[in-house]
Amino acid sequence: MNQLLEKIVRPNFKLLIIFGLLLSPFLIVLVHGISFSWMMGDILTKGFYSMLTLGFIIAFLIDLFRKTRLKLYALTSILLFASFHLLSYSSEDYLRKKADEQAIVLGEDVERYLLENGNFPENLEGDFFNDSPRFAAVGSIFYLGPQLRSDSTCYIKFNTFRGFTRCYNVKTKQFHSYD
Repeated sequence: MNQLLEKIVRPNFKLLIIFGLLLSPFLIVLVHGISFSWMMGDILTKGFYSMLTLGFIIAFLIDLFRKTRLKLYALTSILLFASFHLLSYSSEDYLRKKADEQAIVLGEDVERYLLENGNFPENLEGDFFNDSPRFAAVGSIFYLGPQLRSDSTCYIKFNTFRGFTRCYNVKTKQFHSYD
């Protein structure tokens, strides 16, 4: 038991790789969750960076007095979170464009439904939409917005990054976003 504890408090490169691999899924889910938040996203990001920095300082002090190497774990955590956070910005643009393309394809299916049935569908359930995309590339589900206007326009909506809802007007073939 003492030998195992000794290996944990003085990690080698192999142990740090294993730690990073085990920590990565948690950090990816955390960054993805933060990216969907509107106002809280920045606060959560700053809070998590603060916690990681505080953990690094505490680990550095423990290392200083106990002759361990715990700061390597904290440094690995900071580097992984920073990398995933920076990579999420470049992937957001791609995912947003891909989700828009999927909404256009779904809009074409809704128009075909309108031509065949004479009215817009109430939802995206049923055999007609089996081959249509169900989820946007950003990970949220497509749904039909209410037809609030008198010209009976159909809207395809999905949640996107930073707390916005993206809306595709099937009739005018234009996108707009709102929070």
